[in-house]
Amino acid sequence: MKGPKLSAPVLAIDASESASLALALPDRPWQGVSIDAGKGRASELLDALNAVLHAEGLQAKDIGSLVLCSGPGSFTGLRIAAGLVQGLARGLQRSVAVVSAFEAYALAWLLGSSRRAWIEPLHDQPGGDESRQWAGQSVHRSSVDVLLNARLGEFYKAQLRFNPQFFQYEFVEPPFIVQQELLGDEQSLATEEAANTSRSTQLFEPCIRDYWLPFGLNETAAQPSSLQTLAYWSLAAAALSHDPSRFGPVVHAQPLYVREKVALTREERLKGPTMGLQTLSPADLASVMVIENQSYEVPWSSGNFRDAFASGYELLKLVDQGVMVGYLVCMRVLDECHLLNFTIAPARQRRGAGQFMLDQLVKKLFAEKVGVVMLEVRPSNQAAIRLYERNGFQRVGLRKDYYPTRHGEAVREDAVLMNRSLLSGSAS
Repeated sequence: MKGPKLSAPVLAIDASESASLALALPDRPWQGVSIDAGKGRASELLDALNAVLHAEGLQAKDIGSLVLCSGPGSFTGLRIAAGLVQGLARGLQRSVAVVSAFEAYALAWLLGSSRRAWIEPLHDQPGGDESRQWAGQSVHRSSVDVLLNARLGEFYKAQLRFNPQFFQYEFVEPPFIVQQELLGDEQSLATEEAANTSRSTQLFEPCIRDYWLPFGLNETAAQPSSLQTLAYWSLAAAALSHDPSRFGPVVHAQPLYVREKVALTREERLKGPTMGLQTLSPADLASVMVIENQSYEVPWSSGNFRDAFASGYELLKLVDQGVMVGYLVCMRVLDECHLLNFTIAPARQRRGAGQFMLDQLVKKLFAEKVGVVMLEVRPSNQAAIRLYERNGFQRVGLRKDYYPTRHGEAVREDAVLMNRSLLSGSAS
């Protein structure tokens, strides 16, 4: 594959894990340096940069623009890389592109996977020059889930979609943290979806050295390990992008902190999970209605929720790192619980949150000696039915014309009746 056309050298710096830098040179092989973990301080990166520039007969003033690999990763490393890029950009008065590790891995999969062969644009395909294909399959809407190890039993996760107009990957939604114990069902669902749609793949703890370097090399040389780095792929992502706003002012050169809090102490991390059930209060109603309206064609009204509060129903919210991602409403009568509303925000669905919330509810009810849990669900909501059946709920009946639809009273949907006994076994 032909590399991007450059008018001046472009420098990329990464220190999210082990530190590296890559220097793209016009009409010459790209250069790179990979620094051992633990030696990625600013002084080592500067020494490595000066050595690379000297070997190419260049000086810092010859750098045309800079690229920051923004992470996520080591908080200390991210601050070092960002500070170095900011200092160089301000001193040289250069523009900066910011590329996340998620984008770098997605592009590495797209261009550098040894399992696929790159095919140049096919002009007879829909989209003309914008239609690039892998072995005849268009990547117009190729989506990639990237999961990176965040340590201590958690993963950074982001879903990205390829934008052929700008030839770059873009976030479908902001990255977030997912707990390792929630990944089991999610991975199987992602695999199933990928098999069915051929439009999605999951990169689970990818290794950057597994990807072939498609350009920027001496054609007679072997793949240099010094360029098999996040810095190389961050540089490639920025240089290949057709987005005119990709390079901007230095103020944009900031680390990507996926956690709301920049760093948690080990004691805080071990103290408890980042996700949990909490009591829902009327003050949460505005946030609830945002999720409710996003989730259903015929949502509950705010009046329905106020009635639930007034009737003494139990309302709980699922909170992840301080953000509400779901909620439930249930009515208790003696030793029975009727689950009236069980909702996960669409942006967090199929990621284990529903399983977690149901687990926590069942454990709570079991401890409170509730004998049976009952619910209704639309037959069209197959994902919810699978979740309930996977957790021991049985179909016990059908209630005709129970749910309203967006078509009005003339067209209503049945309700599948399900229940689960908590008397004959454990909460698990």
